[in-house]
Amino acid sequence: MPYRSILQREFDHQLREHVGDPLMYAPSQKLSVISEGKVLFRWSCGEDFEFFDLASLTKILFSAPLWVRLLQHSSLDVKDEARVYLPWWKNGDGVTVEQLLIHSSGLTWWKPFFKKIKEGSLQKRREQLIELLKKEVPENPGQVCMYSDLSLFYLGLIAEEVFQKSLMDLWLETKAQMGYESLHFQKANQLSHKKSSYAPTGFSEWREKELQGEVHDDNAWSFGGVAPHAGLFGGLEDLENYLLSMRKLSLGDPACALKPDFAQRFFQRKTPKSLGDFGYLFMKPTKGASSAGRFFDDSSFGHTGFTGTSIWYSPKKDLGVILLTNRVQLGVDLPHFKVYRPLVHDLVGQIVLGSEWGER
Repeated sequence: MPYRSILQREFDHQLREHVGDPLMYAPSQKLSVISEGKVLFRWSCGEDFEFFDLASLTKILFSAPLWVRLLQHSSLDVKDEARVYLPWWKNGDGVTVEQLLIHSSGLTWWKPFFKKIKEGSLQKRREQLIELLKKEVPENPGQVCMYSDLSLFYLGLIAEEVFQKSLMDLWLETKAQMGYESLHFQKANQLSHKKSSYAPTGFSEWREKELQGEVHDDNAWSFGGVAPHAGLFGGLEDLENYLLSMRKLSLGDPACALKPDFAQRFFQRKTPKSLGDFGYLFMKPTKGASSAGRFFDDSSFGHTGFTGTSIWYSPKKDLGVILLTNRVQLGVDLPHFKVYRPLVHDLVGQIVLGSEWGER
């Protein structure tokens, strides 16, 4: 039996030993494990779908490469105040670009802007968003860390200002640069592929319908389906290629026209552990409470998505795990997925690295 099949079968056996039926946690799941520059094994269960709502993985699949490119090719300094590029944000005194990148801007984590933004062209929706963002008042920037979707809204607008291009045009450039094939936004909330090819993501109270192929995040939907914080859909292969590119960059090799010295700034911890666990746009493992479990040490970087997605990579252990699920199909408030996701990573670490528990 091929080694890949042995690992896949062992993972499936161990997972079912620990949790019983994995489908209690999400009705569709795909897993890919990467080590030493190759896919070690894949695993899946439940109904098979080509595309998943990647949710906040958009932050590292789109916004992070975009911002690496921005820092490579512009005179922007992360110590600049955001108001240098967004002079209309009168309430943003003292907030730097870097604070937006590491979630220490003092902005709240989320607001239901979708209740105030009316339908229209992407440009009209953008103008409405700016009017809402003008009113945001950060609290104690630089002194606290709070994961914030709002930070990404400002970063997206800064990128548009620096490049003098729309967010959609910047996405198309990023897609070409990164070599993405399956990743896509649903521009103007219109399906790009057959509805049946998308993993469903449950009922939207705001839109009063079951979602399948329509972005789960209501703010991203209200922006017209294209956003810097959420909205991408895609499949496993593109995420594998992305992780392999990030691996190359972490080792000091160029990838996708991105320079390692710039990209590595995004992977490194930028916040004191007493404040939070962030690099530039990437998450870092939170000791004792990481979604990546116990094997992913402090060299690791990655991100999670609200719909039940995640990507994590440890340069120290040369181990990467991609998990795609539609856990929100079962409900958004079910707490048991917070236990399931780190367990999946722990079992992968145990099988691949050969020790019972990882060292942090």
